[in-house]
Amino acid sequence: MITRQPQIQLLTNSLRNSFYNYLKESLDQCQSFSLSVAFISDSGLQLIIDELKRLEKKGIKGRLLTTNYEYGTTPKALEMLSELSNVEVKVFDALNSSRKFHTKGYIFEMNDHFEIVVGSSNLTQYALKSNHEWNLKYASKTDSDLNNNLLLEFDNLFNDEKSLPLTKDFILKYKKDYENRKLTDRGEKTLLKFFAEYLKKYPDNEFINEMIDNNVIDKTTLLDDISTLSKEEIKPNEMQEMALEGLNSIRQSGGDKALVIAATGTGKTYLSAFDALQIMPKRLLFVVHRSKILMDALRTFKTILPDVSMGAYTGRAKELDNDFIFASIQTISKKDNLMRFNHDHFDYIIIDEAHRTAADSYQRVINHFKPKFLLGMTATPERTDSKSIYELYDNQIGVEIRLREALAKELVVPFHYFGIRDATTDLSKINIHTEIDKLAEKLNIKARVDLVIENIEKYKHSGEKTKTLGYCVSVKHAQYMADQFNKRGYPSVALTGETSEQVREMYIQRLEDDNDILSYIFTVEIFNEGIDIPSVNLVLMLRPTSSAIIFTQQLGRGLRKYKDKEYLTVLDFIGNHNKNFLLPIALAGDKAYDKDDLIVSTANDFFDIPGDTFIRIDPISKEQILEQLESVNFNEMRYLKEAYIDKKKDIGRIPRLTDFGFDEFDPVRFIKKKQSYVHFMTDLEKDHVILNQLIRNEHFSKSIKYLNKMLPIKRVYEFAIIIELIKHHSINLKTLYESMKKYIDNPNIESFNHAIDNLNFKFSDKRDINQYIKLIESNKTDITLSKKFSGLLKDAFATDIIKDTLSYGLARYHHEFDRTVAPYPYVKLYHEYSKTDMYTLGLFDKNVQGLLMQGVVRIGMDYFLTVNLIKENVPESIDFDDYFIDQNRFHWQSQNNTTPRNETGKNLINHQELGFNLHLFVRKTATDAKGGKGYSNDFIYLGKVFVENYEGEAPIS
Repeated sequence: MITRQPQIQLLTNSLRNSFYNYLKESLDQCQSFSLSVAFISDSGLQLIIDELKRLEKKGIKGRLLTTNYEYGTTPKALEMLSELSNVEVKVFDALNSSRKFHTKGYIFEMNDHFEIVVGSSNLTQYALKSNHEWNLKYASKTDSDLNNNLLLEFDNLFNDEKSLPLTKDFILKYKKDYENRKLTDRGEKTLLKFFAEYLKKYPDNEFINEMIDNNVIDKTTLLDDISTLSKEEIKPNEMQEMALEGLNSIRQSGGDKALVIAATGTGKTYLSAFDALQIMPKRLLFVVHRSKILMDALRTFKTILPDVSMGAYTGRAKELDNDFIFASIQTISKKDNLMRFNHDHFDYIIIDEAHRTAADSYQRVINHFKPKFLLGMTATPERTDSKSIYELYDNQIGVEIRLREALAKELVVPFHYFGIRDATTDLSKINIHTEIDKLAEKLNIKARVDLVIENIEKYKHSGEKTKTLGYCVSVKHAQYMADQFNKRGYPSVALTGETSEQVREMYIQRLEDDNDILSYIFTVEIFNEGIDIPSVNLVLMLRPTSSAIIFTQQLGRGLRKYKDKEYLTVLDFIGNHNKNFLLPIALAGDKAYDKDDLIVSTANDFFDIPGDTFIRIDPISKEQILEQLESVNFNEMRYLKEAYIDKKKDIGRIPRLTDFGFDEFDPVRFIKKKQSYVHFMTDLEKDHVILNQLIRNEHFSKSIKYLNKMLPIKRVYEFAIIIELIKHHSINLKTLYESMKKYIDNPNIESFNHAIDNLNFKFSDKRDINQYIKLIESNKTDITLSKKFSGLLKDAFATDIIKDTLSYGLARYHHEFDRTVAPYPYVKLYHEYSKTDMYTLGLFDKNVQGLLMQGVVRIGMDYFLTVNLIKENVPESIDFDDYFIDQNRFHWQSQNNTTPRNETGKNLINHQELGFNLHLFVRKTATDAKGGKGYSNDFIYLGKVFVENYEGEAPIS
C-alpha cells in the first residue's frame, strides 16, 4: 500500500506565480472547501467569482467564515457571496466579542487528500496578487491528525454563537455601519486637520489650547497631524521626477521644445505645473481644447503656484491681465485674438493633448509665438492629424511612460479585465473596419443587451455607485444601448459627436454625482481622449477591437486614481470576427512584436502584467484567439497589405511610419519585406504619382534604404546627427556632440565618433557602398550633409518622408530605451539586439559581416557569447549543448577549437583574473519557422556572466 506523504510548500506572490494562481487551481479541482478569512474585499472576490460560479453549477458546496472586525470586509463582497447558492457564509461578530478574529485559512477537499493553506493572505486583490505574503500549503491523506484538528477547529468557529448567518438584513445593517464608520473616520480626520492647520498658524490660540487641556482634543494626535501637514506638500511622483530631469537636460543642451508621453492618469498636468515651478517663467500659456480641462488645469497650477496670477481665456472669459493664461484653442487660435499678443509675450507654452498639434488651429498658435520653451503632453502620440508629432517637437522626448510602466509604478489604478464570449452575434463575415452599419445592426439585439447586464451584475465594480463608460460602434448602437438599458431600469444616456459640449458636461457631472441616478454613458469615439472622469469604475467594450491604440485610449478613461476606487472593472464582449488576435496585441504592450510571446501571454492570461491588474479571457474566446495567432503569418504579403490598409482606413490617409503605435503592428515588417517602408508603400499606392516618381530617384531610393536598414535603431547618434544636420546643414563637431544631450542623458564621445565613422562608410563593404549613398561629409572639425543627400532635401515630399523616418527611429528608441545609456558595451539588460547591433554598439571598428556566423566574438576586453537555444538543421559538429540549468546558471559550450591551453580558452576560464568581461546573448531559434517574423530573430541580452566551473576541451563546457 502506498501512503501519501505530507507535502509542505511555501506560497508567495511573484510576477509569474501568485497566491491567486493556487487558489484558482484548487477551486477548480476540489470536491468541497472551507475558508476562514478575516478580510474579504470585492476586489479579491471578483478574481475568483468565475470559479465559484462554476462550482455552483457543478453542485460543489463550500463554507466561508469571515468577520466584521475593523470593518475589513467590504459590503459588496458580502453581497456577492450572498448570491452564491452553494456557499454557506457566516460572519464572526468580533465587534461584540472579547476575542478578535484574524484567521487566514483555506481547506480544500480533493479526491483522495486534503490541501490546507494557513498563512497571511486575505481575500483581497493585493493579498492574492502583489503583497509580500507567506502561506504554507500542506497536503496529506484525509484522516491525518492535522486535517482532523483543523476541520474540528473550523467547525467549532463556524458553529459558534458569535458566527452569524449572512442574511439580507445583516448585509443592510453592516453596510450602514460600514458607511458610518467611513464617515466618522473622515469627519474626525477633517476636523483634526482643520485644528492642526489653525494651530500651526496660531500656536497660542486660547480656544484650541483650552480644548487640549480639557482632553476634548488629543494633543499627541494633533501634534502628529501638524507634523504630517508640514510634510504633506504635493511632491512629484516617479514619472514627474523623470520628466523634470529630462526637460532640464533638454533645456541645458539648448533645446527649446520637448514632448512628454505618459499614460492617461499619470499626472501630466501636475508635471507641467512642477516644471513651471522649477523654471518660473514670467508669462505662461496653457492651451487646451475643452473648457472643463482648462479649469481643471488652472486649479492644478494654483495648487502648485498659489502666488502667481492666473486667468482663463475662452469664449466667455477674457482674463488677460494675468501672468499665466489658460486658453481654449478655439479662442486663442483666432487671428484677431492672436494679434493681441506680441510674438515673445509668453516665455513658456504648454500644449495639452499634443497629438493635435499638427491641426491648423494649433499651428497658427505655435507659428505666431516664439516662446523660450514649448512643451507638448500626450498619452497617444500616434493619433495625429497630418504630420509627425515627434518632428513638431524636434524629436526631443522628456519622458515616456506607457500603460504597463504606469501600472508597475502604481501611477494609475489596476484594472480587472474580463474577456467575455459573445455568442449572440455572428461577425465572421463582416469587415469590422468598413462595414460599420452592418456591424451595428448585428450588435443591436436584445440578447446581447441581456448578456451585458448579466455580466455587469456578475462582476460588479469598485465603489458604491456604478459609473460606466460604454464604447459603441456607431451613433445608432449607442442610442440603442442607452434605450435598452433605460427600459431595464439602468439609468443611461447616449452621447455622440452630435451632442453639444454643454450637454456632455452636464451628463458627466451627473455621472460623477454620487446622489444622481445616472450610471451609464454610451458613447462613440468622443470619449477616447480629452475628458477627465476620475470616478469611472466600469468600462464596457461593446465594439470589436480594431485598433490597439484606440483600445488603450478607451481603457485609459477609467484608470485615473480616485478616492475609494480600488480598481477598474473592464468587460469586453468578444465576438467571432477574424481580427480577434488584435486583442492580445492591445493587452500585451511591448510584446506586440513577437508572435510566440503573444501566444504564451494569451494562453496564460497575461501573467506578466505588472501590479494588481488582472486579465481573464473566457476559454472559448481564448481558443479562437490562439487559433488565429497560430495561423496568422505576420510577414505574409497578404497580412502586411491588410495591416497597411486597415491603418490607412483608420486614419483616413496614407500612413506615415510615425502613425504606427509601438503597442500594435510593427512597421519594421514592411521594411524587412521591401528594404524600405516607402518601397512597400509604392507597391500598394500604384496611382500615387509623386510617390512613384520619387522612388525612381536613385539618390532617394538609396538614402531611404540606408536609413531604413538601421531601424529599429539601438543607439541615437546616427539619427540625431542627421536631424541636427538637416536643421543646420553644416555644424562644428564639438557643437554637434553637445546637441546629443537633447536626445539622451550622458552621451559618450567614443560612441559619437564611432557613429560618424559609421555614417562615413568607414566600416562598410563594397556591397553597402554600391547599395546606399553617404549622407554626410566630415573632417576633423566640421561635418556637413553630403551633396547628394542635401539635394534631396530640396524636394518637400522627399524631406517629409526622410524626417518621418528619423522621427520614428528616435521615438521608438525612446520608447524602448528611454533617455538613459547603459555602460559599455551600451546594451541594456533583457533588451533585444541583432549581432550587427551588438558589435556596432561595442564599437567594433571594422565591417561586422565576417563576425555574423561566429558564436564567440572578442572586442577589446569584452567577449560576446551568442547562443541559439534550439539548433535547427545544424551539423552535429556545431550542435552545442547550451541550456539553462536554473534561473541563475547557464550551461554553455565553446567553439570546437577552444581548449584550456589556447588564448581564447585561457581568457574565458580566467576572465575575472585577467580583466575580461563575458556578455551572454540568447535567442530561442535563429529564425521563426512559423513565419511569425519571417526574418532572423534578435538575441536577448542576459548580462555579464562569470565562469563557475568548466570541464572538457574542444569544446569546453
